[in-house]
Amino acid sequence: MIVDDERVALTTMAMILGAEHQVVKAASAGEALSAFRPGEFAVVISDLKMPGRSGIELLEEIAKLDSSCARILLTGYGHRESIIDAVNRARIFMYLDKPCDPGTLQFAVRRAAELSILEAQRRQLTERLDAMEKIAGVGRFAASVAHDIKNYLVPIFAVADERDPEEMAEALTTAKRASEAILALVTEMQALAKGVRPTYRLRAESIVEITREAAEWLKRSPAYAQTALSIEASEVPDVLVAEGRMRRVLINLIKNALEAAGPGGRVAIEVARKLGDAVVTIGDDGPG
Repeated sequence: MIVDDERVALTTMAMILGAEHQVVKAASAGEALSAFRPGEFAVVISDLKMPGRSGIELLEEIAKLDSSCARILLTGYGHRESIIDAVNRARIFMYLDKPCDPGTLQFAVRRAAELSILEAQRRQLTERLDAMEKIAGVGRFAASVAHDIKNYLVPIFAVADERDPEEMAEALTTAKRASEAILALVTEMQALAKGVRPTYRLRAESIVEITREAAEWLKRSPAYAQTALSIEASEVPDVLVAEGRMRRVLINLIKNALEAAGPGGRVAIEVARKLGDAVVTIGDDGPG
């Protein structure tokens, strides 16, 4: 696109560039913006001095609409401050003196078009990479969810095997909480699949109770039955957490420690306040 309020200059430049490029002419910034469509133009050439909006204002607006479109400013001799303004505001590719030598004009537009094509290709590749990363992220999250759901199923399946009436009520409560956790996981995955970033509400919770509950959920897992597990907790103030996610983290860490310790091994959990922070330490005597 060539923009110039001088008809002779506009026609001349269109003739010079028309043999190599498809040219659209505009006699003002307003006419240019009406005709401009993002992704449709590789280069916009604009005169600096025009009635209404200046060439700098036009190219600045073009940059906002389509950053991959290369922008060239035509300036009269001695407009140094305008050139600096164009570079800073409109981020132009090049400025040319007016009137411009035909060979120089053709060369500048050719280079600008090549730059525009490369920028458009770079943007497409970036968008593809972003899309692939999102797909990979969903895959990683799905694997993580599957792992967490397997952990939550342990107390649910354990209810069916429970024969002690006194233990049944506690087992049912744990199974209910596990079912709620699975539902929250599925809801989170559905949101991610729709491209919606899940949101989590932080509330003041007892990190001691969450840690004890995480260990309790694993009581009926095979790893727990063969490994000694101890919890030492001192007085720790409530902390702001997303309870469900924090429980998932602790369940995974404790389960990993139980499996690493192996039969006859020991897992020690400590919850303490250290230097103003609530610190949960999970250690095992396995081989690492």
